[in-house]
Amino acid sequence: MERKATQTYPTTEIVISLDRILAGFKAALAPRDSAPLNTEPPPVYVSQSPAIVLFVDGEPIRVPIQGTNLKYVVNTTWNLFSDNSDYYLLNGTLWLKAHELEGPWTVTTKLPPDMAKVPSGDSRQDVKKALPPKPVAGSAPKVFFTKKPAELLVFNGKPAFAPIPATALTYATNTTSQPCL
Repeated sequence: MERKATQTYPTTEIVISLDRILAGFKAALAPRDSAPLNTEPPPVYVSQSPAIVLFVDGEPIRVPIQGTNLKYVVNTTWNLFSDNSDYYLLNGTLWLKAHELEGPWTVTTKLPPDMAKVPSGDSRQDVKKALPPKPVAGSAPKVFFTKKPAELLVFNGKPAFAPIPATALTYATNTTSQPCL
């Protein structure tokens, strides 16, 4: 610091009182007000069949899509649209429909006609690829709706556990999530 100070102020003499320096240390060492932390654990959803978490950060913010009667929910990472009566959720190439965000969600091949008018662009590339909806065999994944961050554990059937050698722990063998018990 002395070298840096003499390079910056080579001919200037700086005199600072000891009281001022000590006051500066007291201010630097004083406890800071910390931001309030939320230590509440997130909700954990568990499913024994295919499932997704539809997280909308707070109340849904629906933004009109110009030239259509559709709205896009912007405070989620999902492609989530609404018209005057229903919600439409794109999960991969599968379209799901529900009257309320809480569900129940069902597979649909009938989308509002305005969906074809959704503007192209990088953010809508997946939507354009999934139009028109293709018939799908099987049922919709279970949709867990939440307004706050959550975790999802999906098991392939009933949870099955195996011991972890040399410990008293076990791990789930039929999930990509690895909860230990």
